[in-house]
Amino acid sequence: AINDTILDINQTIFFVPSLSFGNPQDPFIFSAENSNMLPVAIAGDDQIIREEKSGILDGSLSWSSLGEDLTFGWISDPLITIENATQARTVFIAPKIASDTNLAVILKVTAPSMKFAYDTLLITVQNNLAPIAIARADLSRSTQGVTSFGFSDSKIKYIFPNSTILLDGTDSYDPENDSLSFKWSAPQEIELSSEVEKAPTFIAPPNSKDEVLKIFLNVNDYELSSKPDSVLVMVSD
Repeated sequence: AINDTILDINQTIFFVPSLSFGNPQDPFIFSAENSNMLPVAIAGDDQIIREEKSGILDGSLSWSSLGEDLTFGWISDPLITIENATQARTVFIAPKIASDTNLAVILKVTAPSMKFAYDTLLITVQNNLAPIAIARADLSRSTQGVTSFGFSDSKIKYIFPNSTILLDGTDSYDPENDSLSFKWSAPQEIELSSEVEKAPTFIAPPNSKDEVLKIFLNVNDYELSSKPDSVLVMVSD
């Protein structure tokens, strides 16, 4: 008698009959396929993305043991926008958020037999914080003898007419360490060497004595602008 045999998927075995039965040179061949295997869903690695940016969902590594064509369905948190939820590879847009947020996206793959499987990935959406502008007048690197009087830590910098003053925005920063652009603005009495450099200079106007002049600095991380910071100077003999 032949014992019952359990075959693994796609396994082939040979049955060689005895000399009294059949032809040993022409054995029977048995093969089996397991048609009950579920497909395998692979949604990809977890992702980290900035708010309001686009990313890629890729389930193309999902597979069926029978080599069947699969249909795809992406199911996401309502905050996430998916361009085409029935494609294996598609684009999503992260929402605008108030703080860093974890959102789930589920991939469902379905075989022609209507068997299906799920996989989940986690998308961490990072909130973009506005940069911080810090404006200073660096008198230590300006023309010698620029300070006429007043305390060194005073908010108002007292400077002599026609002295060259160095402004400095290098202490400005972005909480996420993004690159910054600089924008200085000054009253019409002051002509800056540059409005967009990190550390421009200007010459103290001789015709603005005893008048407080305010110079503003804004920085931008190419998405958000900072609140302005200012330098106060007074030209005085």
